[in-house]
Amino acid sequence: MLLAKSVASDLIGTLTSKTVDGIVHSVFDHACNIQLDRNRVVTLVSPKLPNYPSAIKLDIAEDQKLCSIGFKTGMKSVINKDEIKMPEACLSIKLTGAKVWDSSPLFLRSEISEEILNKNIEKIRDLTLKCGEIEGAASILDGNRVDNNYKNFIINPVKRLAKGISDFDYKEIAEASKRLIGLGPGLTPAADDFLLGILASLYYIGYYFDNHLENLKKIAGFIIYDLPGRTTFISEIMLRNGMKARFSEPIRDLMLAVIHNTSVQDKCINLLNIGGTSGSDCAAGIVFGGVLMARVKILK
Repeated sequence: MLLAKSVASDLIGTLTSKTVDGIVHSVFDHACNIQLDRNRVVTLVSPKLPNYPSAIKLDIAEDQKLCSIGFKTGMKSVINKDEIKMPEACLSIKLTGAKVWDSSPLFLRSEISEEILNKNIEKIRDLTLKCGEIEGAASILDGNRVDNNYKNFIINPVKRLAKGISDFDYKEIAEASKRLIGLGPGLTPAADDFLLGILASLYYIGYYFDNHLENLKKIAGFIIYDLPGRTTFISEIMLRNGMKARFSEPIRDLMLAVIHNTSVQDKCINLLNIGGTSGSDCAAGIVFGGVLMARVKILK
């Protein structure tokens, strides 16, 4: 029997006494995604990965790969508040006694100046270009010095999205986002990671400028308005969580560092270290969204 180390708070409503059937959607070295229905997922992660919304961290060795435990794509699972069973592999994960990781947003009033805020956003840009992977959407940060297919495809929709947000134009926001969602290979396409970063800045930088959370949530809703069927299942769940201001621990930590001027460099490096180009693409979205919100300030 395996033990759960922590459970994301947004799963509390899913993990009840009622048994839910699921199927293993995908398995990676340090993550296993269990699909429950079209809009729900439970992600099992090793201690090597940070906390995520909808995730359960397993109490196993940090370097142990999940495929070596027996998780396989297509495997059926049975889930309730006490345990996850996978009869086919004779696997059982005990959930009772696991700590709860609070995946909800943490909006706290900041006392830093706009000048420091802008410097922190610029620091993320510099670190992303210096230490990140700019083969994906992050290349948009490098002006005309880097030219690739991602930049060529996203530059015009990104400009259109910025105008839509600035003008509080819901139709423009939805149309621009529709051209970005799902662009790129992988479980979470590059443009989706970029949009997730925009959502993070929309909420946290928007809140810094005293925007009403209801207005920010409405804009976030239109950013993912045309989401169903346009991207991967896992990326769709990720963006739906982002629309609710629920982000992974590295993203939330970085946003809090930016608006409270604490350890921006360390938190940014933590995000950039997330697999492939995902962390860098997300950081690029944070920069883009941060610069936009710092310019617009109050959305009306």
